[in-house]
Amino acid sequence: SDLAGEVVRGYAVTRLGAARAWLEPLQRAKFFDYVESDGLLKFVVRGGDEIVDIPFRDLARDGEESADVTIVRGQEAELPKRVTIRFSNPQWDYQESSESAERQITSATEHQSIEIPVAMLPDEAAAVAELTLYESHANSNRISWATGRKYAAYEPLDIVAVNSRHGNRYVVQVRQKTESGGLIRWDGVQTEVTAF
Repeated sequence: SDLAGEVVRGYAVTRLGAARAWLEPLQRAKFFDYVESDGLLKFVVRGGDEIVDIPFRDLARDGEESADVTIVRGQEAELPKRVTIRFSNPQWDYQESSESAERQITSATEHQSIEIPVAMLPDEAAAVAELTLYESHANSNRISWATGRKYAAYEPLDIVAVNSRHGNRYVVQVRQKTESGGLIRWDGVQTEVTAF
């Protein structure tokens, strides 16, 4: 786990539920993801360095598609302009507080309000709001590509760099890996590692 050393001051569990439901607020507060790997849950903090650079020559044809990177760009108007985090404030006897971040120059109009039942200091909650807003915009591009078995050891949540036919280099967090015969289809989100 990459979460060693992360501290949670308090966490309100108000009803019984699935473990996944209890992990989601912690994911929002601490910016990590998890995946099952070799029968164990692997926890990965977002924003690591890429662990492999995939050159264009290693990309494979996927059916009728030529060997290249496919990009689906997110629509800025559908992204939040403002993010508000509601949290338990230990400085106010764990009463609910809120902190917000707003993007000044954007065509987005949405206001996203997120309740995180985790005890945080106001400056920590403000940082969570800022990173949540930034991440929603920075990670809005979906990237997909295919390779042969050479890259079979890599898995979801790994950060990889993939190079297109035109020489563009994309840093991507893998979200899905689908194996079929000798072909591996990859899907992920473009990420900017320096945000974290």
